[in-house]
Amino acid sequence: DSSPSGGRSAPCGMTLNSRPVRRNAKGRITATMKNIIVIAIVVAIGWYGNYLYKERDSTDFVQSSSTDLANSNFKCDGRVHCSQMTSRAEAEFFVRNCPNTKMDGDRDGVPCENDSRF
Repeated sequence: DSSPSGGRSAPCGMTLNSRPVRRNAKGRITATMKNIIVIAIVVAIGWYGNYLYKERDSTDFVQSSSTDLANSNFKCDGRVHCSQMTSRAEAEFFVRNCPNTKMDGDRDGVPCENDSRF
């Protein structure tokens, strides 16, 4: 036969009469390094995107909170239910600025929708 190993050629880097053709160590290191670099780039891009997303959200919250707090006479004082509010404006302030409120059950941004007082 005309192949250097004496066997006939087969697809996928194998010969019919021998073991699979091995790649040299340098080729494996290069392929491994390429994979590591690609993974590192993907992770870095994901981390940076997450960083920008969180920074944008925190900036929006700080700007809206400081504006709302400066323009209102309301304070977060632990009240969480519609029955504890005296006006819709107060309920809206509490939903936007205070933690753990229970006034917007469907989370559409409108608190105390079913309260007939407002």
